[in-house]
Amino acid sequence: MGPIVNNVAETEGDPILMKSDNFPTYHFANVVDDHLMKVSHVLRGQEWQTSTTKHILLYKAFGWTPPRFGHLPLIVNKDGSKLSKRQEDIGVERYMDRGYLPDALINFVTYLGGGFNVKSTAGLKLNELVNEFDISRLRVNSGKLEMEKVDDFNRLHLKRQLQENEDSLIDTVSLMVEAKEYSWSIKDIILHNQYMKKVLTWSLDRISVLEDLLEPEFQYLWVMPHNIHLEQFTNLGHDSRTVINSTIQYLTKLEQSDFQQEKIADLMNKFVKNNGLKYGPYMTMLRKILGGLNVGPSIAEMISVLGKGNTINRLKYSLM
Repeated sequence: MGPIVNNVAETEGDPILMKSDNFPTYHFANVVDDHLMKVSHVLRGQEWQTSTTKHILLYKAFGWTPPRFGHLPLIVNKDGSKLSKRQEDIGVERYMDRGYLPDALINFVTYLGGGFNVKSTAGLKLNELVNEFDISRLRVNSGKLEMEKVDDFNRLHLKRQLQENEDSLIDTVSLMVEAKEYSWSIKDIILHNQYMKKVLTWSLDRISVLEDLLEPEFQYLWVMPHNIHLEQFTNLGHDSRTVINSTIQYLTKLEQSDFQQEKIADLMNKFVKNNGLKYGPYMTMLRKILGGLNVGPSIAEMISVLGKGNTINRLKYSLM
């Protein structure tokens, strides 16, 4: 913030250091505490600028060498207004309770203030941020809270966990799903590492925190749809049971490598054309059978994530 001059005598007169109950004021206790802890540098918000002169005078009165002081711009709301203690939505505990990673919150705060020798701190962990810190690069303007950035940083750190600590992340999600106690679940079949890794790789661009995977739109990943009434699908161009049986036979003959999203999309389109099916009604039926959904991801996406075995099992289950 540059050099600052403040005449304490003119602004405060004779500052109070000890209260009438012999309890020290913050300004007195703060100086003594920092000295005893051998604090060498003090970085704090710019609202403390006017008090710094008083603190330096206290250091000198005791014959102590003051630490070096630096004052930082404040963090403000997106509209430029000051933050308030009444803003419950910005409390750290609130974000931790919702499943945001500590590294993501640290990333968010450092993004606001700058001070690093890299173009972007996104996805960096605390030790990496420490190594890249450069006080001369701190921003001089107030940092505006863009709360949606927290989601971006959390996704980055989840992706990094998947790369660096895959087993731990998979175990975390498996425990979450098991604790949910879904009815009609097939979790005993699908909660293996290969499937979980596929789900996480696909979903990390679609969620903000891991708990999002338990939301209704993703429930089909863990739950076998039931109570599917095939009689409702009357406009396929053929009998629904015959179509499902043909689909099962078709998918069974395909290789595992065919179940990548783009490839399976092409193959399903060919199946529709070769069998004279109506595309829209057929996809609607498959979405209901595979995910219990009326709307949702494309069928190719669902099949590629569920995989060959789960897809065929769900089609067979719909015939029971």
